[in-house]
Amino acid sequence: QVLPAVLQRPVVANHIVTERITLETSDHEDHVFCGIMFDVRCIDSLPIEFLEITSIAVRGALGPMTVWTTPETHEGKFRCHNSSKEWNQIYEQTHAYSMRRLVPLELQEPVRLSAGQRCGLFVHSSREGDDSLVYDNL
Repeated sequence: QVLPAVLQRPVVANHIVTERITLETSDHEDHVFCGIMFDVRCIDSLPIEFLEITSIAVRGALGPMTVWTTPETHEGKFRCHNSSKEWNQIYEQTHAYSMRRLVPLELQEPVRLSAGQRCGLFVHSSREGDDSLVYDNL
């Protein structure tokens, strides 16, 4: 019996794909902050074993930069006094001012998400002022 190719698709990918993802804002204006939080989810609708994040690129006045991760989601995890226990610091380094060029924050330990898993990420600068991190398309 011959099965159609679509029914022979592997359950888990048998190759590694390296890809960069750029988030775009709709108003093309620079927005600056001391930190930004967002969630990342590894889809489970395709044959994928895991998603691995090895770096996050940022621009701005930068300064002392940290990256933090938390299981599942960042939502609601900075509202209560004990929320710091839910976050794990995965990066710490000081970077020079770079308003035009993206600076990669190379993680010592990559963030690895299995299919269907997600996590919250927090990129933060402890530099004084609120122009440490810029987001918009270049």
